[in-house]
Amino acid sequence: MLKFEGHFICTPRWGDPTAGEKESGALKHGDISLQTWNLLNSTGLQLTMAGYSERDQLSVHRDVRLSAAGPLCTVIETITNTGNFFRPCNLMQHPTIAAPFLNPDTRVFSNGTEIVFAAGEKPVESIHSFAVAPDETGWITAIDRHSNLLLGYCWKGKQYPWIHHWIHVENEELKYRGLEFGTSPLHINWEQLFTWYQGCFQEKPACFFLDAGASKTLGYHFFLTPLPIGCTEILAVQLQAGFLEIIHNAGSFLLKL
Repeated sequence: MLKFEGHFICTPRWGDPTAGEKESGALKHGDISLQTWNLLNSTGLQLTMAGYSERDQLSVHRDVRLSAAGPLCTVIETITNTGNFFRPCNLMQHPTIAAPFLNPDTRVFSNGTEIVFAAGEKPVESIHSFAVAPDETGWITAIDRHSNLLLGYCWKGKQYPWIHHWIHVENEELKYRGLEFGTSPLHINWEQLFTWYQGCFQEKPACFFLDAGASKTLGYHFFLTPLPIGCTEILAVQLQAGFLEIIHNAGSFLLKL
């Protein structure tokens, strides 16, 4: 059984492989997060690493930079098609929270327009999806009053246009929450995506394409801060020149990039 932990990436697919892909050994969400990555460079505030999936014929180069001015980091990832053919691809960020941060009092907030599916058409009942406009800052946050912490992610909407709240319950108890965002609107395989939706959803691309040897670079910001006094709800996260502004019910504050 596959084991997914913490924040991992799903690429080149989000969800299950097709029947043929599965027969050839392809795994749900791809297998690059299961590989041992190579550390390329490490300094006080920066870490560079790279991973490679022989099975999926792709590589990911990741640069993580901590802000010297506050509890924030910037992650830049470049995915490269190392195969010999033009192909569809997706890159999904899959942060996951669990106990003790996740508890009955944990609250999750995000922006975006909720996707409403027709009866019987929702791919996964436990996933609630939202669309982010290209000119917006996409964001998703979680508040835990017990640890007095606020964590969050934000990114440019034109890079990652979809947000997904995954809620996993076992024996009527909330076990995990996925704070997911990325390039895919639908948790389905490639055959279903192109047969049912022709590769688009709500007039937006449902994936991107990489030619043989081609690359695509995407990025996001992550922050983990003490919960501001009186903060019970996050209203917005905005990318500004050199800063993030976090707006909540009791005020706002800035984090320097």
